[in-house]
Amino acid sequence: MPHIMRRSVVLALTLALVACTGAAEETEGGDGLPVQNPAETYGHDSAEISGTVTLEPNGCWTIDLGDGKRLLVFPAGYTMDNELALMLSPDGQVDVGDGDLITGLGGVVSAEGFPGVPDGFWGNYLAFCEPEIGAFAVVDEITSVDV
Repeated sequence: MPHIMRRSVVLALTLALVACTGAAEETEGGDGLPVQNPAETYGHDSAEISGTVTLEPNGCWTIDLGDGKRLLVFPAGYTMDNELALMLSPDGQVDVGDGDLITGLGGVVSAEGFPGVPDGFWGNYLAFCEPEIGAFAVVDEITSVDV
């Protein structure tokens, strides 16, 4: 194998490894979870929020608040389960899955007012998921989940 081709393969493998291990900076786009970053502010007034959650075929989470879908941003600390089907609270007591009705505190923020749009993590997340949605539903706390 020629040296140039070998270097290209090594570079491609290195980049893939960095992407998979999350070694990229938090402000860069990627396959990160839609979870609040405690270092960011989202520009919303927190009030009661309720809607039906969908895990879209592309792996993105949305919520229908009764007037259309928004990209869902979970509270800080939520993680995905091993089957990639549920979002779990930090204490493991709350899980949210496709079709669940959640109630909690949060608010809606347009993409234009969101941190990391258009060039950071959230801009890339929006572009990958559904750019035409144009808004995020930021959930600060989930108080109940109805399956």
